[in-house]
Amino acid sequence: MSVWWNDAELDRLLDERHATVVERGATLVSSYGWAVLNEVTFADYGERGSIDLFAADERRSAVFVGEAKTA
Repeated sequence: MSVWWNDAELDRLLDERHATVVERGATLVSSYGWAVLNEVTFADYGERGSIDLFAADERRSAVFVGEAKTA
């Protein structure tokens, strides 16, 4: 399905909302001392994609994998 609104403005609007959610999430997670990377790409046996938020805390030997949704 394809939705058009003011040409490609809808895609830009949705991307902007998604970027805002990812940015706020990264700010929150990093405020707790986690090292954060945004939009980390991966390929696993032909599956490809990206992770919106990937964070690590070495003190806890823990990682955080987050997917941001705007709807």
